[in-house]
Amino acid sequence: MQALAVGFALLLALAPPATADDSSDANRLAVEAKQLYDRAMEVDDLKEQMDLLRKAIANLERIVREYPGSERAVEIVGGEKAAGLRKEDLEQILSAAEAGLPSVLLDARYAVARRECTKSPTPQCLAILTLEAARKDYDTIFKKYSLVYAALVLSNAGFIDESFRIIPDINDKDLQKMAISGIVCSLAKVHRFTMAFNHLKQIDDVTWRAYSLGCFAAAGVKGSDRAKIVNELAALEEDIDEIANNSSDPDNRAGILRSVALARVQLGDFENALKITRTMDSDSHRDWVLVFAGSVLAERGRWADAEKIVNSILEPELRALRSTLLAFASIRAGDIGRATSLVEAAERATSQIGEVDSDRYENAKLHISIAMLAINDFHNTVDVVREVPTVEKRAMAWRVIAGLSGNPSHFVSAREIAHQIEDDFTRMREFAEISNGFRSLGDVHEADATAALAFRIADREKDVSDRAMSLHFLAFGLSFE
Repeated sequence: MQALAVGFALLLALAPPATADDSSDANRLAVEAKQLYDRAMEVDDLKEQMDLLRKAIANLERIVREYPGSERAVEIVGGEKAAGLRKEDLEQILSAAEAGLPSVLLDARYAVARRECTKSPTPQCLAILTLEAARKDYDTIFKKYSLVYAALVLSNAGFIDESFRIIPDINDKDLQKMAISGIVCSLAKVHRFTMAFNHLKQIDDVTWRAYSLGCFAAAGVKGSDRAKIVNELAALEEDIDEIANNSSDPDNRAGILRSVALARVQLGDFENALKITRTMDSDSHRDWVLVFAGSVLAERGRWADAEKIVNSILEPELRALRSTLLAFASIRAGDIGRATSLVEAAERATSQIGEVDSDRYENAKLHISIAMLAINDFHNTVDVVREVPTVEKRAMAWRVIAGLSGNPSHFVSAREIAHQIEDDFTRMREFAEISNGFRSLGDVHEADATAALAFRIADREKDVSDRAMSLHFLAFGLSFE
């Protein structure tokens, strides 16, 4: 080991210093290698797969040979990842491909992904491992759900072709539409609107079609593409009653209207979105549109409109929580007066819950206490949190306080308490939220370390159906930027 270290140090010492051009060229080759690897993992033809892997390996070898002084060369020689790739991993996968062993090839791919996710979860490694869980799920009832999770996570990670190949294996037509809708949303998110529109035609379920249209709106569709979305939504609204009358589900009409209203909110058409809510015969669907509209308005700085909408939410606990979340946003914006007013509104809503429903009541009260701490410059924080009755809520309290105060030590406190949470899924979810908190403060190291804790919980799940669900949650619940 010592001789290896000396040899490595000598190699670095003898390498000429890297110029800016060297670093740029080395980075370009590393990115090309990653793109070649990603393509290799999507193609079905074994020969093409091997050619792509050989080209990726050749790129990494060229970096070491032609740009030995670059940071990428140091990473490759040291067995570290360059642009997310380890040369040894590629060689392992290529060996399996050359041996003509597809199962070994898949196992090698899964092993590479697991090694990456254990250190620092990414959308790509989580997608590959969700696919592994789905492929190994032999439960006749739950396998179709695992495949849906895999299709959604793969498309979110950019593996569009592979996600579409899963669709025929989902032996449920409604779930197929749900999966296609998710893939359409992934395409819209990266502005591949033409391809997304083409696949939108496959979705004849009105609810999922409306949901997909909302994804276009959220992606900031413009010009003629925006006009298509507006026209599609208008057509859905015109046909809504006929669609509902032909449905055996009495909640169907409200569900479709909710999807259409949410899409309207995404387009910034708040007036028509709120007009739709007034025609709904479901308070819960109506309230969730109001929740979303209030959040979007607050993000756009329209505080008075957001507050007015939140105050019109019917369900007391939901109104209380949204009022405190708006208060949190006001505190971060430095508007303590508005935050205080919102906390008072939350207290009025909480009084309507009543202590009979103790868990919901205590949850609302805890959010109010945290808001009051922030308003009072976090005096007596430790004493307040110490009084929180459960470890789940104490961890959540520290996490929310950390986000409001910008104090990373509070995220550390939240993580320490989260280790004590007994339920695996709850503990995993809390670690994911804490990771996002660290990332919001720019602490990438702690964010990755905490995300890895969440991943290990998901990956240890013995039931592959539950593992697919947990990995799906992390793929969409973790922040990667």
